[in-house]
Amino acid sequence: MMKIYLLLGAILWTGANGGALFKERAVESRMDLPCCQDDNLLSCHQVDLDVNSLGDQDLELAPLNTTVQYKGLVQGSKNSYHYENDLVDLVLTVHNGDIYGHMALDNGDSYTVEYCGDGIHVMKQLDVENLGENVGEENDDEEEMSSGFLRSQSRAINPAEEGEEDRMDMVEYSIKIYYTPQFAAVTADIEGYVEQVIQETNQGYFDSKVPLKAKVLCIEEATIDDMPLSSDQLSAFKNMKGSIAELRGTADVAVLLVKSFDACGRGYVNSIRSGYTLSVATKNCALGYYSFGHEIGHNIGLMHNKEVSTNRYYEDGHGYLIEQGSHYTGYRTILAYYVSGHRTRVNYYSNPDVIYPRTGTSTGKVGVANNAKIITDNRFALAAVGDESKSCSDTPDECFLEDVGLVESRNIIVYNSGKYSQAKCLSVCVANSNCYEYISRTTGACYIRKISFKAGGGYTMPNIMNQKCLLKNECGVMEFPFYGFITLQTLSTADARECHETCAKADTCKFWTWKNKTCELKADNYKYKSSYWFFGTRFC
Repeated sequence: MMKIYLLLGAILWTGANGGALFKERAVESRMDLPCCQDDNLLSCHQVDLDVNSLGDQDLELAPLNTTVQYKGLVQGSKNSYHYENDLVDLVLTVHNGDIYGHMALDNGDSYTVEYCGDGIHVMKQLDVENLGENVGEENDDEEEMSSGFLRSQSRAINPAEEGEEDRMDMVEYSIKIYYTPQFAAVTADIEGYVEQVIQETNQGYFDSKVPLKAKVLCIEEATIDDMPLSSDQLSAFKNMKGSIAELRGTADVAVLLVKSFDACGRGYVNSIRSGYTLSVATKNCALGYYSFGHEIGHNIGLMHNKEVSTNRYYEDGHGYLIEQGSHYTGYRTILAYYVSGHRTRVNYYSNPDVIYPRTGTSTGKVGVANNAKIITDNRFALAAVGDESKSCSDTPDECFLEDVGLVESRNIIVYNSGKYSQAKCLSVCVANSNCYEYISRTTGACYIRKISFKAGGGYTMPNIMNQKCLLKNECGVMEFPFYGFITLQTLSTADARECHETCAKADTCKFWTWKNKTCELKADNYKYKSSYWFFGTRFC
């Protein structure tokens, strides 16, 4: 295959020195890869990435000839990083050692980074001009089911009043993700893709001063295919299972990801009260155009900018066209449509109290555009739609290691150079396939640790190196299990699967062993607790 140099805009990539995300190499156009068969792509190039470059330091982006400043970890995450400068807004997520990302450029261009399997990452430039727009849809079925739903969901009766109780309390809501077979055909790692979308959505809440976080309850393949019209797609999704409650599966929201249709996304408007918190979005819009958060915003009661729509539920529930101020152009918030002088959509919900840093002007207008207020007011009601009592499916067979014995948890690499922050230590752990957990000290030391199993031990144990099998995740706690596990409880279970499910429901259970119907639930054997130490797993 012919080698080329990656040309983005008018900037030629000629390589980068140490500390850069992109390693120096010639790149190949890989439009032949399944992950490059998305609609509305301008380019798709294989890139070589350095996961060890991520952490609490600036990051060089050689393809864009710029360096972005580290802004912090995305809300409560330990594996998702936010970087920014005057030209680029970047969120990167590490999933099982692979990198996903979205680079939104000041001029409106949009690039995504995706893992394509077989050790291959690609960088894709989206054809933003042809992505389409997002649509909010009224649902005729909502009124007839609203009263019954509200009687069973008392917290949702007056969402605005509840939101006023404490406008600073962080609220977390759950999402059940579905995907079509067509989406799966062009997405090598669906879990990694979804995690990046969730983290970028959470960054939008954070930047807009909204005390809300999204989390995934589970991911499931849909029984419907892509359809040409987004209206038909949303209707088919609504009717895919026996009821809306079954479709949501005890989550607060259900979202269907597709490869393509005639818009970026579509969602029911102001549907918390009815439980119709449903939306559909295309792959390159959910990540690359902020459409995932946009459509959930419709469920919450948000509408587009006042110039193109009227919100009949909330007079100030509109997107906003950000004035250019001292900058060369204006921008638009997540729920605002394109107009001349406001090409670029940014990861902000309209808020009169938030200033967009590039323009020095407000991202909203009092009484007209304050979607952040509507989200804040309704966040408790949103999180009360489902109770998260059901998981997506049974634990897969790959999560059970049979006829093994636990050897030990031990250090496999120790760095005492004083150069490793907690974020850097985590990235080293993720890059090492043998690392299960890490210990970081404020002095800059970093300990990379593994848990070893031996064959022939006669026990069944959880495959904790597989994220699908993870029971509970410790992220950045100020104490760590220096001596492995202790037994919490011994009980009789019919099989290892029942033992696993029992552990999953117990607050402090982190590990289990099963043999001859005897199930032992294990907890971390914490030895040290100090503000100088931090402990976490590779999946943080």
